[in-house]
Amino acid sequence: MEWKIQASLPARPAERAAAEQLAAWLRERGWIPSSQYRDSLIIAEASIARVPLLVTTDPHFFSDNGKLALSFSLIDARPVAVYRPSQLVRFWLTGRI
Repeated sequence: MEWKIQASLPARPAERAAAEQLAAWLRERGWIPSSQYRDSLIIAEASIARVPLLVTTDPHFFSDNGKLALSFSLIDARPVAVYRPSQLVRFWLTGRI
């Protein structure tokens, strides 16, 4: 199934290039499978746009936020936390993820 969703962040060419580089870096290091180009770009664009949190039901998204934050810190990029809706509901109800 093709979603036909086009990313709109970031808008400037320099930001877009930075997001492409960050996405490639995430895939090259195995943080995101090489087959998941769009997922890597979404996380990279969120980082460039300073979006701190992504909520998704997509099982392909990287889900170890500690390792993801560490990887972003290695290159001085803004970390992005990725959570499932069920994790956020559990946190709101219990205070634990």
